[in-house]
Amino acid sequence: MKNIFTILILLFIAVSCKKEQVRESNDIEILTFSNDDASTFIDEIVANAKGKVIYIDNWATWCAPCKAEFTAASPALHEKFKEDVEFIYLCHASKEATFLPSIEEYNIKGKHYFLTDEQGSVVQQQLNLLGFPTYTIFDKKGNQVLSDYIHRPSYGPTSDILEKLINDQPVDKTPSTP
Repeated sequence: MKNIFTILILLFIAVSCKKEQVRESNDIEILTFSNDDASTFIDEIVANAKGKVIYIDNWATWCAPCKAEFTAASPALHEKFKEDVEFIYLCHASKEATFLPSIEEYNIKGKHYFLTDEQGSVVQQQLNLLGFPTYTIFDKKGNQVLSDYIHRPSYGPTSDILEKLINDQPVDKTPSTP
């Protein structure tokens, strides 16, 4: 019995150390919301952004198009706007065990939150998500500007929209096609 207890403690320490490695990576933050009420999560993100433009990447660990954006486009967009845009990653419809390894594998810079299925359902309704990936953009005042698949990191006009919002210029909110 003592050996089993020792093994469990060592396993816990190993898992905890792995999480800390991801947390301490440059420009990567693994966060939790201040309460369990998912209807307040978006308000909390907006409040924490302190007047910055917000770019939310709604993704899932099993989503191939999500991963494709992580390889080149997301890092380039983050690098270009890291001072002026709050990059938030909401992981939906996934197993928590695959969440941290995915962030580590793709070195996804930004602020990361894992959502349970129940929490994800609430947030998906708030942001009008129809699938993954979906990208949601908020202006500096916390108003949702866009939420769709089109304005992914690799889509050129996404950069233009972020630039306009940073400079407090109007943005055309009509749906466009890549």
